Amino acid sequence: MGFALSELIQQLNNCGLTLRRTAADQIEVVGDLSRVTDRIRQAIEEHRQTILSCLPTSASAEFVVPAAAPRAAAAAANRIQFQFDAFGSWLGKHAAWADPAYLESIDRRLSESAETQRPHVVAAQIESMRNEIEVINWASGTLTRKIEIEAKQSTRQAPKKG
Repeated sequence: MGFALSELIQQLNNCGLTLRRTAADQIEVVGDLSRVTDRIRQAIEEHRQTILSCLPTSASAEFVVPAAAPRAAAAAANRIQFQFDAFGSWLGKHAAWADPAYLESIDRRLSESAETQRPHVVAAQIESMRNEIEVINWASGTLTRKIEIEAKQSTRQAPKKG
């Protein structure tokens, strides 16, 4: 089995790899291909449709960059954008409860990490926020169950009027 999508993105970042959509709507791995493992290949195939939906079309992705430094900066920006897109999708599923102030806080933290122009910094910030949201979701579920249990117990223990 490959990686979950968030793990795949992390692995690609760790290996200095990016993904690009070809003109034939295929996924192309960009970077040192010797770093692509079987698990990465499998995860890319498992998440093919999701990845393709996040990648720009080849026409909008085409650009000419003459030097290595700008190419590296563009690759880093693409990796960061891919992470943002994947996190945004995840956030919509797992934090629909979030109020505007909390979402602003998330935007601010993402912007601060993106300003570093370092995909691994962005990945670490996203992972931190995922963990934060998962804890909130867990605590919310636990608190809801505790309230339900206490309510059931209080109705059972209520003295009868008579």
